[in-house]
Amino acid sequence: MRVACIGAGTHLVSVLDSIKEDIQIVGVFDDLLENGNFHGIPQLGGLFEFPKYQEQYDRVIITIGDILLRERLLSLVKEHSIPQYTVIDSSAVVSQNACIEEGTFVGKRVIVNAEAKVGKACILNSGCIIEHGCVLEENIHIAPGAVLCGNVHVSKDTLVGANSTVIQSLSIASHTVVGAGACVCKNISKAGIYVGVPAKEMK
Repeated sequence: MRVACIGAGTHLVSVLDSIKEDIQIVGVFDDLLENGNFHGIPQLGGLFEFPKYQEQYDRVIITIGDILLRERLLSLVKEHSIPQYTVIDSSAVVSQNACIEEGTFVGKRVIVNAEAKVGKACILNSGCIIEHGCVLEENIHIAPGAVLCGNVHVSKDTLVGANSTVIQSLSIASHTVVGAGACVCKNISKAGIYVGVPAKEMK
């Protein structure tokens, strides 16, 4: 299988470190490469040029962390019906009853428990916990060490910051940022930046 990466940077390094399958990384799309390659991976074009080169790969994976930029890239992926590649690190613990959709990255020592559903093009970063029955829509970034207790629903294009906690059975609106170390103790019904314990919207 030929896989192309969209976005060069430290997140791409993490993704590459977790790939254990015998696949071919054919190139990377990015605007900021000066020497035409990234860690020996050739640059195929600019960040948003990947639809022009579909004959050169079978699947893509979005390998940039910025949630808003990922949203734009994912929209283009869907517009052109381009298949996505999923990466699950060998140290992750994923329930056989969980569902992880295409294009998602599951990092080192992540736990995804029974009947959790993880949408397309999410990032489950190192050591985060997605407990039983949680639902993550597409393009969710769960940062290192964050914990979603059981039956949490996170709407699309949302970042849950490092070492934060979301109490069980709560929901979080789309385009929300939960700050590092925050504790979400009630539903978040509108987009915004929420910080602190308990988490409150920044004004």
